[in-house]
This record gives sequence, C-alpha cells and structure tokens, in this order.
Amino acid sequence: MSVWWVFDTNGRITGDQVNGEFTTDASGTLGITLNGVSPAGSVFAFDFIVEKMQLVRNLSYNLFPASFFTRRGCDVFFHGRQSIHDHNQAGLGEIRLHELQPNSREYMGKVDLKSWNDLWFFNYSIFNPAHDVAMAASVSNG
Repeated sequence: MSVWWVFDTNGRITGDQVNGEFTTDASGTLGITLNGVSPAGSVFAFDFIVEKMQLVRNLSYNLFPASFFTRRGCDVFFHGRQSIHDHNQAGLGEIRLHELQPNSREYMGKVDLKSWNDLWFFNYSIFNPAHDVAMAASVSNG
C-alpha cells in the first residue's frame, strides 16, 4: 500500500549529503497523527497537515527534525538523567503539543519520546488529508 495519495514528481529535490548526493522522488501533502496525552491524562489524536513533504520510495524510516515541531508551535524537550543511579542513560524526551491561535498558542498535551541507542522515537500514523476531509464532508452532508 502506498501513502502517496497526492504527489508531484516535479516537486522532487536533489541535494548534497556527507557521502554524496541524494534525490527525493516527489513532494506531496500528508497528514500525520500523534497520540498525545492531555494534562488530565486522556489520550487524544493530534494532527499535522504537511504540504510539500519530500517523499522517497523504499525508505524504511522517516526523519522528523525538532524544527518540524517547533515551526508548528510545539516544543521539544530533552531532559538529562535525574541521578547517577538513573537507569535511563539518555534521559527523557517529550514533545509538548500546542495548537496555534492568531496571537498565542494553547497547550493540548504531550507525547513522551522513546529512546534507544541515543536515538529518539515516537509512534505516529499517516492519513490522506484531501480524502479524509472530503469523506467527512460527504458524511456530514448525507
């Protein structure tokens, strides 16, 4: 199953990396959902719509730099170990989810990051924003 519902092969880019050059296959619009935890402790879906996302075929992982979240009004924190006896060598990490308003932002909750071998991870799902909005509109009009 492909997640490239609406993509533009003219939107691909070529760039330089440490050991050579890379080329993406296309750009597209995707929806990304994180499962956040509200201040009251309930789990909720927090959606991002990403336009002009660079897409690569047969890539087995996705990279989200901290700036992906900070540009959308969220905070990313990495907290150091709490003591010498703290068994979590990497410390703790979290994404604090905020919803942007015209002149402020509203704290909605957070996503705790998982660490392994000094790398940070989180679970997410991908959806087609154009399809899901159209389906919601057709259901509400029906």
